[in-house]
Amino acid sequence: MKNATAQLALAALLTLGANIGLVSFSSPAMAQPAQSVSDLRDVSPNDWAYTAVQNMVERYGCLAGYPDGTFKGNRSMTRFEFAAALNSCIDTITAQIQENTVQVTANDLVLMQRLQEEFRSELSTLRARVDGLEERTAELEKIAPRLSSAAT
Repeated sequence: MKNATAQLALAALLTLGANIGLVSFSSPAMAQPAQSVSDLRDVSPNDWAYTAVQNMVERYGCLAGYPDGTFKGNRSMTRFEFAAALNSCIDTITAQIQENTVQVTANDLVLMQRLQEEFRSELSTLRARVDGLEERTAELEKIAPRLSSAAT
């Protein structure tokens, strides 16, 4: 039960962190192993997300950089890149939890709770917008065949 709770807590923290920009990922296809955040030459201790990047590289070992030794933390990422990276990170952390090679600290849980509370309204707004877009897309998909046949 403790491992399951820890796994859920870390997964939620990673998901929330990524959604609000606290955690950035590189696509596994472009990944180069980084053993230390200092291996990523464009990541500075002055960067606002430095601690998050440092934890993902050094504590969890599930963050990688580009072949040129950069992280490109200011670059936008696609939803595919995000999904692949998040899946990879969750798999890595799940394995670490099962092998007892990483421990969830009280600070991790406090941070997760604080972030959830702090960004609750923004996440709710985003969920509502996504739901609305999905509804509109479904409607367009329903009428697309009629429009296609009318055009021919």
